[in-house]
Amino acid sequence: MRNLTKTLAVSTVLLALGGAGVAALADTAGSGFGPGMMGQRRGFGDPSARLASVKADLAITAQQTAAWDTYAKVVLDTTTAKRASHEKINPDTIRAMSNQDRANFMATQWDQRDKAQATVHAAAETLVASLDSTQKIKAPYVLPGLAQQAGMPMMHGGMGMMGGYR
Repeated sequence: MRNLTKTLAVSTVLLALGGAGVAALADTAGSGFGPGMMGQRRGFGDPSARLASVKADLAITAQQTAAWDTYAKVVLDTTTAKRASHEKINPDTIRAMSNQDRANFMATQWDQRDKAQATVHAAAETLVASLDSTQKIKAPYVLPGLAQQAGMPMMHGGMGMMGGYR
């Protein structure tokens, strides 16, 4: 029974870590609806390609380029940091942890994920201030940091469900 408990705990940790990584990248993958549905999202897994796609979708103007570049740097830096963090995780080390240490480790990982999402969300909010009214309506559906995650309605304050920023 103890091996089963340990296996379930390790599986839960690995799923949580995988979920945290996916959540970080999901913020760069868009809402999951519309063009590119069903696993064919443009640029999924490549944040630079996804950002280029979103920039084109929003029709970022020359006057908005500085704000966009600042936002894109935050997204890319955050994604790079999360990937680096996940590459350092050794499943064998996690398996060897006591239940308390594993729980603490999971809590730390979730906290880091939440901070990363908050950082990207804040950068997206700053960018939105420089968008025109048409772009502000579209932003909550396509902009990483604001766009709803597939299967998670009402995330990020549900702005996507409320008709966007006006």
